[in-house]
Formats: sequence, structure tokens, C-alpha cells
Amino acid sequence: MIGIVLRGPTGVGKTSVTRALLALLEQPADQFVNLDNGWCDEEYRCTRVPERYPDLRGRREPVLVIELANGEPVRHVLEFFRRSAPVEPGFWHRPPGPGATVNPEEWVRLLQSEGRAVRSFLLTAEWSTISARKNNAPNLQQWHGLYKEPEWITFAARADIPEERIATDTATLTDIATHILQTLKLEN
Repeated sequence: MIGIVLRGPTGVGKTSVTRALLALLEQPADQFVNLDNGWCDEEYRCTRVPERYPDLRGRREPVLVIELANGEPVRHVLEFFRRSAPVEPGFWHRPPGPGATVNPEEWVRLLQSEGRAVRSFLLTAEWSTISARKNNAPNLQQWHGLYKEPEWITFAARADIPEERIATDTATLTDIATHILQTLKLEN
């Protein structure tokens, strides 16, 4: 069993690659975990410490696809925004806590304890490609500043899992998904 982590900034194609992987694996399109969900102060990833990841526990699919852009408590991301640009006050109730990127060991160990190998793929794209894909969405450039923070740069090393960088600018979704699956077969 394996866990494929697709991570990277908004607009690099994580969800599209996820769908392509699931199609090649003949798994339902909704059979993946998004570690960016559930991090608001009253939501389950913040309130169920230490059981933050019930959606990862006991999964039966042989290949589990996991999406991760930020994966942090909302207050942590907002704290970054507060440092980099004005944000409405009143969002910071507590100091930032660890999330899926700052503390990947927590959920990676959970997957490994259930016999799953974990492999990360950092998806990248040129800014012009991302901007076109997201129709110049507001605050898009601010979000990309997060990926210069140490937690995002050192993610794979801290999780102690291998990571490959894949540019999504020119490759087709099927080619990217096929490459990921071929990489995993070569490693096993």
C-alpha cells in the first residue's frame, strides 16, 4: 500500500493530477484526502488533537492520493498574511499550532504504522501558467509567498520521505500521472 502526496501552491494542478491518477487507478474520483480542509479554529483538525487525521486512518484503497497545499491552521496562514500584507484584525485567537506542513511527522507516521509507504511529489509551474489557470485570482501572489517559508521548503526532509519535483507547465495530466505511477513501481 502506498500514499501519494501531491503538494504545491495553488494553481500547479494538484486536483487535476489527482483526478488523472484516480482515473488511471480506476478508483472513484472522490477517493482522495485533502489535508487543507478542517483547519479553522472550531473544525476537526484543530479540535481533535491528537486525532487530527481520522480521514487517513484505516483507508483500504491500495493507493491513497493526498493533496496538500498549505495544510495548516487558518491562524498560521493568516499570521503569514499579517506579516506580508494588511489583513482584517481579530483572526489571531491563539499562537499558530502545527499542521500538516509544519508537523508532517504526525500524519506520515500514522500512514506508515498502517503499512503504507509514503512518497511526495512537489508540483510546480511558472507564475504565468498559475496566473492563467486561476484567472488572476485575488491574493494569489500572497499565497505563493508561503512556499518560501522554511516549513514548506523542508517538508520532505522533516517527514523523512522521498520527494520528486514535477513541472506541470507543459506535460499532460495523463503523462504526469503515468510518470508518478511508473516511479512508484520502480521503487517497489
